[in-house]
Amino acid sequence: MPTVQPPPPPTQQIQIIRPQVVQLEKHLTYTMRHFTDDIKFAMCDAISVRPALWDVNSREKTTSASRKYLFADVADSVNEQFTLDPPVSTEEVEKHWKNLRDTYARCRKKLTYDQEGCMIRPKWKFFDTLTFLEVPTSPNEFGARKRPQTSSYSPPPPPNYEVYPAPAPTKIEKLDTAPSDEFLEFCRSLYLPLKEIGDKDRIQWLKTQKTIRDIVHEAQMESVAKPTQGML
Repeated sequence: MPTVQPPPPPTQQIQIIRPQVVQLEKHLTYTMRHFTDDIKFAMCDAISVRPALWDVNSREKTTSASRKYLFADVADSVNEQFTLDPPVSTEEVEKHWKNLRDTYARCRKKLTYDQEGCMIRPKWKFFDTLTFLEVPTSPNEFGARKRPQTSSYSPPPPPNYEVYPAPAPTKIEKLDTAPSDEFLEFCRSLYLPLKEIGDKDRIQWLKTQKTIRDIVHEAQMESVAKPTQGML
């Protein structure tokens, strides 16, 4: 008659199960950890120069495998800038990118404009960084979306393509007919240098754009705070 082996003692069972629990905890930490803002900004910059991941009009044909490869490339770019343990994975990049992209889409739907037709920028810190998701057809990056091209053998589509509710043409006309002053001349003097930066290096252009906006925002906050301090 074969002998029946008794079950291992409770302490030995814990030792057997514990490595599996530790491995599961590491997996959860690896796939669900929080990304800092700096990591998210770096991730967005890396994705912006890979239009196959976000531009539906991109000439690059993408498949599920090619998208995985591009997201892995983005993860490598982030890991080169930050030392993380464990390193950023492709799955993490995809998850955080989906959250950022969906939040940006919600912000775009809730945009508001002032009486002159200027967009009131949302307070969400990643909004300006993700404006590359738009495909502008004019210098006004928040103007009408581009109408898809049609075959020469088919009649042109009716003019019902989507237009954001901003009176952009009126704003441009006002800018062209506005009297020139030192502020307008200064902005015009920056056009060619900034365009040259954007043509050569998209990432550097996005960083320069963010730096300029931050400087202007800080100056505005200081100008608002000074009268308030004087009243106290």
